Amino acid sequence: MFLHKSTMDKLEEIYRTESFDCPQNKAKYFALFAFGEAYSVRPGLSPESVPGTMYFAQALDLNQIIQERPSMMHLETLLLLSLFSYFLNRRHSACVLAGNAMRLGLIIGLNHNIPDSQLIDPIEMEHRIRLWWTIYIFNHMWSSKMGLPLQISEDDIHIGMPSESDTGLTGIYNEQFTDTGFIIANITLARIAGDIITQLYSRKKYRETFLQRVQGLLKALKNWVQTLPEHLKLNSDPESNKRHVISLHLSFNQCVILTTRPTLLHSLDRLNNHGSSPAQDNHKTHDSISHAVLTLNEACIHAARHSHSIILEKWIHGSLPMFGYFHAQYLFSSAMILAISSLMLKEGTSDQDSFETALRLLHGMKENGNLTAAEFYSHLEKIKICLDHHFGNSKDEPNGPAQPSSLYLSSSLLQGSVNDTGATENYSGVSFDNIQALTGDGPSYTTEMAFLEPTMESFLAQSNLNLGFPHSVDSFMNDADSIYTYITPNMLTE
Repeated sequence: MFLHKSTMDKLEEIYRTESFDCPQNKAKYFALFAFGEAYSVRPGLSPESVPGTMYFAQALDLNQIIQERPSMMHLETLLLLSLFSYFLNRRHSACVLAGNAMRLGLIIGLNHNIPDSQLIDPIEMEHRIRLWWTIYIFNHMWSSKMGLPLQISEDDIHIGMPSESDTGLTGIYNEQFTDTGFIIANITLARIAGDIITQLYSRKKYRETFLQRVQGLLKALKNWVQTLPEHLKLNSDPESNKRHVISLHLSFNQCVILTTRPTLLHSLDRLNNHGSSPAQDNHKTHDSISHAVLTLNEACIHAARHSHSIILEKWIHGSLPMFGYFHAQYLFSSAMILAISSLMLKEGTSDQDSFETALRLLHGMKENGNLTAAEFYSHLEKIKICLDHHFGNSKDEPNGPAQPSSLYLSSSLLQGSVNDTGATENYSGVSFDNIQALTGDGPSYTTEMAFLEPTMESFLAQSNLNLGFPHSVDSFMNDADSIYTYITPNMLTE
């Protein structure tokens, strides 16, 4: 979002010269101080408000005036404010701020390369390119989490990709910029996330069937993970993985879940309509659901299990961020899939245990002041009531909430509730030993594992002519009596 060394040098200059009057400087650095305070708070202190909120409020107040001729610093500040809005669980505000950055970026032509006749300093040129693509990433990823249309067409982007210096300035580049491979991987994944929302969660009509579109998106995701640079792949030793690499893979898993979740919900609905209990009569799954859909269901469940295991490892090793939106959202999203899996599969017991673990982790994050975790925890609490009732574990409470009377009510609540630094000591009721007991050794998951299954390879290799789907998801989504008519895009995608 900004030049690292230049930003620190400017801060030192401001204090040295006592030049504290520039509103743009104050807005940018107050926004940065907000992050600094949020990441500096020790776990377990349970602050009354999210640390950094006061700095954020001051930066937001200083940034209210719309500039007729936007500056690069103004755009940097908008992005910082957009990201911190997620720390406050203000995802609508985050979308608006990132959207403003996109519009202002278009006004100053950030989406175009500068002609050779107007060549500027190579550092400034590269910063211009990277700032545009950061705006692009924010807009696509934020839209995918809210189910909103994209703000810009790929046809309107005429700027090159971030690159390393070829002018002998490599040392200076390293001082100013983040890893080039990392930002390119994020750009590509953001583009796929935008395609997922456009092709699967919009009302736009397509000539291709729903499964053909899913197939194309999964091919793109498979190519993404297979072409990922070695230094951005997850290591077998969880403790050796860097924070930004882990976040990248969690984001990838969420894209897989978004791509395959409609078919999982479709399967749950069909099983419910057949009046069977899939947990007790698993063979009926294969009688009523096509092999292609079963393959997609397995990929969705695998991605959820992988995300769950990654976040759990981060908590165990004390590296789970205390505040912020994304880890709580990924944990909630994976827990939703694990809940559905426990309803659908004979071997769903371990997924049910993982759901319980996610619930407890969200409760711990909530107790430590994470606003997003508090919201998602309230949804999972209601889902747990349904799961307990379905598996016969519910306890009657005199004044408690009404208990659902069928699997259909359980699935309806599951669907209707989708609105899409830790410590090694006791974490608000979730101790290290408890987590170990809940998880055990368990299977080992990898990012690309779901794409290496023979059934998935067969699905991706099929030609369009062979992609018949007897129970069309397209017609299912348009059915006036289907769940999709009362699930908003926000619910589906978040």
